Amino acid sequence: QVSSKNILQKYFGEESLIIKTLVENTDSSISVLTVNEEQPAMLKISGGLGTDKEIIRLTLEEMISRNVFSEDRIKVIFEKHKKYLEKFVMKLGEDAVKSLNLKTSMHPEILKLIGSLNYRTSHRQNQYYHSLEVARLAGMIADEMGVDCELAKRSGILHDIGKVLDYKIEGSHAVISGD
Repeated sequence: QVSSKNILQKYFGEESLIIKTLVENTDSSISVLTVNEEQPAMLKISGGLGTDKEIIRLTLEEMISRNVFSEDRIKVIFEKHKKYLEKFVMKLGEDAVKSLNLKTSMHPEILKLIGSLNYRTSHRQNQYYHSLEVARLAGMIADEMGVDCELAKRSGILHDIGKVLDYKIEGSHAVISGD
């Protein structure tokens, strides 16, 4: 049986074609971290869109567990996980709108961004659940004040939407969200 350290050294060294294949068309990067000889080496996925990092993670998990290291097979596995995650983030966005009982529809791209918040954290808090919580609280406050509850919940769910894109757009997430 091949150890995980041997796999990392063999397939994920400098100038690895596998790493280039995995990060192709993303703004993410993969690096091999070695703390010391007693501890196993690890792969660190960083930068870019949270969903891209998750697709890479799922692909790595599958290829290592199945011992698949050919570039062609990796591309197939990557595309499989990409399609799955695209559907999943859309469902998360739709579920958020349903759970808030929002009557007005949202553009599919906005729903994808809402779902993508699940793969973004801020101050160690998941931004998808944070935005749902803010939307519910905004709705309660609006109801107490006698103002438009629907608009308050809609604003709450969208208030941090810029955090999905702030890695590639200059400016604060609040301005990006507003835009």
